[in-house]
Order: sequence, then structure tokens, then C-alpha cells
Amino acid sequence: LTKMALLVTSLFICTVEASTIRPSPGLAATLAAANATLPNLIETVNADLLWNSLMRQEACLNLMVDCDGVSGSDDSTPSFMKCQDKIGSSSGRCVYVPPGEYSVSGVILNASDQLWIFDKGTIIQPFSGLKKSTSMISIGNENGTTRNVSVMGVSPHALLFDLSHPLPGILWNVEAVMHYGVNGFLTGNFDAHMGLNASDNLTQKMSIGFTYRNTYSGLVHAKNGYVFNVTSTGANWGYGTVQIQSGVNVTFENLDGTGGVPLRLETGCCNQSGYVDNVVGYNIIGRNCHAALMISPHTQVNGRFFVRNVTGVSCLTTAQLSPGYSQMGRAPGHFSDSIVQDITGIYGKNAQVWKNMFGPSCCPCGDEGEGAGPNYQVTTSNIQAIGFPNNTNIDKCTYWKRWPHPYACPFVNNGTVA
Repeated sequence: LTKMALLVTSLFICTVEASTIRPSPGLAATLAAANATLPNLIETVNADLLWNSLMRQEACLNLMVDCDGVSGSDDSTPSFMKCQDKIGSSSGRCVYVPPGEYSVSGVILNASDQLWIFDKGTIIQPFSGLKKSTSMISIGNENGTTRNVSVMGVSPHALLFDLSHPLPGILWNVEAVMHYGVNGFLTGNFDAHMGLNASDNLTQKMSIGFTYRNTYSGLVHAKNGYVFNVTSTGANWGYGTVQIQSGVNVTFENLDGTGGVPLRLETGCCNQSGYVDNVVGYNIIGRNCHAALMISPHTQVNGRFFVRNVTGVSCLTTAQLSPGYSQMGRAPGHFSDSIVQDITGIYGKNAQVWKNMFGPSCCPCGDEGEGAGPNYQVTTSNIQAIGFPNNTNIDKCTYWKRWPHPYACPFVNNGTVA
């Protein structure tokens, strides 16, 4: 079965391309390799948790028809929330969002067992009256009891989060989708425009975020999910397509980011907490970016990750790997028994070096952790450098913060930028 027909109450047939939701053969092979190398890392690409219920869908609510939907410049958040309230009594437990532009001020999906399907040509943008930083869509609740929530386009690039137009009066900190306190989720098949191009850096946050809450009963964060087919453009150098500060058993496939970092595993900054474990990434691509993959534990002791097939095109480094460090009285953090395979760096001259500074690529793997001590447990293999001038065999270089100047590169033109 390659397609699933979803009948909405307006008699519109919504067809989800199942091949864009199920794991690809390449990801299946990556999961097998991950488990063979790091036993019991992850049992399944967690989309399977939701797949059976997805295939049973018979009828969807229509945002516009059944929930008093509005489009254009008016705030459509109440319509989204009305559909969430109604979905509990719906046999299909899903919502179909037809093509159009929808302005939102922060949709919170905190009920369990709901599927949101966005048709081709759907655009979500911040409501012009937004007065504070927020997420366009938040998934989960603060006590972690939300289960099985999916937000997806009917096919790759079907849904666009347009965050490229700053609003007056607020700091431009807006994410497309934020995950916290949810067990079981599918998120994907959409694009996010963060700026007009990589040099604009208009949005100061990531497209997709994973955060946490510290509660009396422990850490609450997202777990058991699959993020797939997400493209972002114009990201700020310090953010990007995905940033996971906390989460367990999460698989990422087909992330493609221009600017920033497409996949950033970063925890424990500035005396924060968070915990990342059992993360798998496959087919991660960065273009004119800071790095395609960034690992930065700061002061947090984390679990394991396995990432394969990482490509950087005109990025400072393709994989930027950092050990932890002492901060605000806390000991250095680290990741344990983790692996990055198949790293390809393609030389270019428009890499995001630092904030609004641009220059040439340095190397495929910026590895600060080598020699950092026994707690640094990240290994790399099959590193390729393509097109680097006079350095065709370079694979690794010193992590850029150790250079005398952040705009200097020890492997390009004798340590200086062209």
C-alpha cells in the first residue's frame, strides 16, 4: 500500500503519500548499522508507533468547514484550537487543512491521538498582532501526558512556514514547530523560510525545536518520534533546521538547511539542563551554512547518537564536534559511545563563519574532541573532502574556536581567509 485516502467532511479526498512517511531503505540500513554498532540504540524508526492508527483513518475534520476556519491576515489560532477540541469526538481523530494562508499566534496541540494533515499550497505565518516570541505550533504539554501527535504535509514541501517577515515591536524569536512533553510523534513534509537568503538571518530561532521542563517528578521532554523531509532557508548561524536540547528515541531523516545548522544536538548551555539519548540522523545536508551537523553537550552528560550521510556544501565544517566544558560551576558534559559516518565536505566560499561573517569552507570535520580525554566518546569514519584548494586529502581540522581569530582557518591559504 503506497497511498492512504483520507475522507474529509467536505467530501474532499486528501491523499497522503505514504512513501514520504515510511522510513526509506537508506534509513532502515542506517538503523540496522546503528544497532549493530551500538546495541539497543533504537529498536524502530518510531513512525511505526503511529502508522497503524494513521492507516485506519476514515474521516477528517476540515479546518475551514468544521471549525469556523479563517485564512489570510486574521488570526486563525482559535479555529485550530476548536478543531483540537472537536477531534476527541471525531471517529477519524484527524484534521485536514486545505490550501491557503493561515496567520497564527501560537497553536498548542496538547491533546493525545491527533493527526494534522496540510495540503499542498498551505502557508502558515505569524499573526501580525503577535506581541511576543512564540512557536507557530507547539506539540505536547508540561506534564508529558500527550501521546501520538502528527503534523505533516501530504507530501514533501506541501506546507510552508513563512517566518521571513519581521513583525514590529517584538524580538524575532519564532519557531515553526516546538516539541516538549509528547510521547510518539510524526513531524515533516514541510519547508521553513527563516530569511530571504542565508545572509538575512531574520529569525533568531530554529525551524524545529525540542525543549524540556524540569518538574517535581523529573525531566519532561519529547520521546519516540520521527522527523522527516524538512527544508529550511535563511537560518541564523546560531540556529538552523533542528535543534534538540532534550529528547529520547528520536529519528531524523532528510533535513536540508541553507544557513545555520540543519541538525544541532546541543544541551546544557548557560546552566540549563536537558538530556539527549538514542538519536539517529540520516541524510543531513547543509548549504552555505555554519555546519551541517553540530554536537555540543556543554555541561550535560548525555547518552548516544548515530548519524550517517552528512553533507556540507560551502559550510565552515560539515560536522562540528565539540566536547563539553566547565561552565557556571558545572563540570564538562559529554555524549557517550556515539558515531558519525559518511561525512562529505564540498568546498565553497560562502560559509557562515560567525554571525554575519562569511568565508571559505575549512574542512569536512571540525573535531575539537580529539585528545579531550576519556569522556569524549564520539568516533567518525569515511570522511571526504571535495574541491578544497591545495588540500585535497584534508578530512579533519582543529575546532574553529581554538584559532587565534574566528575568521582564520588553519587549512585554507596558510591559515588566512582568501
